[in-house]
Amino acid sequence: MDRNALYWSALYTLAWALAAAIGLALIGGGYFLGIDEAVDMVQNSEPLTDVLRTAAPGLAVAFLGLVCYRAISAWAQYRTLIPAVRADLAETYDNEKVKSEILAVLDERLSDMQQDLQGVQRELREVDDDTDFEFD
Repeated sequence: MDRNALYWSALYTLAWALAAAIGLALIGGGYFLGIDEAVDMVQNSEPLTDVLRTAAPGLAVAFLGLVCYRAISAWAQYRTLIPAVRADLAETYDNEKVKSEILAVLDERLSDMQQDLQGVQRELREVDDDTDFEFD
């Protein structure tokens, strides 16, 4: 396995695990902040407004946990994927080689054009020497 790929995938896995731990901690905190009590209230058939009022802080913290997990994992993917692709391309894609290949093709085409122009000039000189044109 490529050492560079292993490095970036390990770094991403570490950042993802950190995001999961933070998200789960916030969701667990939300559960103990009011969701568990709200579940007991639902089982005791208490009014829905009281249940929602009790669960609101816990739901907010749990939602924050989900948002943090998603944001941190997206950030981790962005911060690891781009450098990994850039490093892989640097190994496989040589700018100087591509540049020299393009220049070689351009030189060949320019040489062909120059030969064509010289041929046209010779033909024009031959026509000009052979024929006298008179314009009336």
